[in-house]
Amino acid sequence: MRYTKQSIFFLLCIILFACKKDLGDIQKVQVVTFSDFSIKTNADIIDFEIIDSNLIFAVGKYEISPYFEIFKTINGGKNWTVLDFDPTDAVFGVNYLDQDYTSFGFTDENNGVIVLNKRCFRTFNGGISWVEVKPIDPYGNQIWYYNFAGRSGQNQFIFSESHGLYNYKEHIFTSESNFPTYNFVNYRYNYGIQFNKGKVTNGKLTFFTDDFNYWDDICLSYDINTNSFDTLTDIHYSGMISDVYYQPNENTYFATLDEGYFSNFKLDPYDLIYHPKTYNFRAIFQYHDRPYYAIEKIDNYFIIVGEETIATNKNGAWQEIITSQGTGQKDIFYKIKKTTGSQFIVSGNNGLFKKGILE
Repeated sequence: MRYTKQSIFFLLCIILFACKKDLGDIQKVQVVTFSDFSIKTNADIIDFEIIDSNLIFAVGKYEISPYFEIFKTINGGKNWTVLDFDPTDAVFGVNYLDQDYTSFGFTDENNGVIVLNKRCFRTFNGGISWVEVKPIDPYGNQIWYYNFAGRSGQNQFIFSESHGLYNYKEHIFTSESNFPTYNFVNYRYNYGIQFNKGKVTNGKLTFFTDDFNYWDDICLSYDINTNSFDTLTDIHYSGMISDVYYQPNENTYFATLDEGYFSNFKLDPYDLIYHPKTYNFRAIFQYHDRPYYAIEKIDNYFIIVGEETIATNKNGAWQEIITSQGTGQKDIFYKIKKTTGSQFIVSGNNGLFKKGILE
């Protein structure tokens, strides 16, 4: 069979088109190239867990109600399925569709945890069934309420109690991901601060709050390796913290705030005598007039995402690479996480799920 130049060109076009379709819709925006692997749902993808390049879990929450779903892909986002929850499962206390989401994590295809309405549940069979996490602390009290549960290591979960009672010991404990026993490692006294969020980065579990009055955005950080606490203070006048990133080589915490700030916390040498482990807030810049929701470090640069915006300091000075100003951009980006090298994933409203490369 003879091939003409035209037929060869036609075959190449088919191959290129097929490859592009497999990779997703590709978009170059300044210093970032995006590939679209969005989920066919109206739910906002508010969180996700990357197990490897193929296995990813994502939490979708619907805007008009607390109803949520957990999505799963085993081929890097090309296809998604919904975990088969039973919406009348008695283990959730009430209909799980009415539960408010706080955090979640998976270590592999089977073992996961999730915090709903401050109560924690875990699965050992990939979400087919769930059990509530209610261990007994070293003082004989049963633990009911949490501000965080998630992955702290390759095969380990870490849990943070948040009971809310004044002068109550709130515990930090861990568990191997495939075995329902718990190791209590530390505790903190509750002095009226209701921590309701948390995040693990580079060996630090940081708690923050959008609670009332003076305590707005007081932070506490637990060092998983040294079993000790740091305090991050003096930022309540600048908006509510939405995400935190710990950078160990500079011993500095960075944060995004819901008033469009990107900030850091450095160990304050003038305060060491009175508060040996206290970090104080320093504003870096305010570039956006709407909330930032998440922060990640890619290579040696930061990327922050939020309402109708993605910004980075890749070129030295901070710049918005996606903005609503004069562009009609309406996407809301809720989460960003690094995968490998210069690659990352962002998620957002209406099933938005994109892989990016910082170039």
